[in-house]
Amino acid sequence: MSDAPLIEKAIRVLVEHPTPQKLSRVYELLLTTKVWIVTDGTAREDKEGRIRFQAACVRLSGGGSALPIFTSRDHLARWKSEAVPTVALPGKTAFALADSMAVAAIVINHKSEYKGRIDREDVKRLAAGDATAV
Repeated sequence: MSDAPLIEKAIRVLVEHPTPQKLSRVYELLLTTKVWIVTDGTAREDKEGRIRFQAACVRLSGGGSALPIFTSRDHLARWKSEAVPTVALPGKTAFALADSMAVAAIVINHKSEYKGRIDREDVKRLAAGDATAV
């Protein structure tokens, strides 16, 4: 089950009054909840039971690309109002996926009021399960 309301509240608090402790709380929540990722529609299960898919990325304004992840289907719909193929993954798995890709960042709840960006250095730490804000 998604902890979307908890994450959304933590992101809102972080945006309004940023501190390293509040950032760590957002990271902890993201690691332990389900997130949605947009795919190209070819998701399939392999022989080992793992889901294989091609994730959709977005262009960053300063160059490079980012993996957008969403804490709820509502946030996803704010970015893409039409139905798009998605997969739901544990947050830690999403960070590991982003770490294995050539992306500069993860964007959380892209195009939503309370959104965020996690740069590559933090993505690497989160993929290892470390929620410490540096």
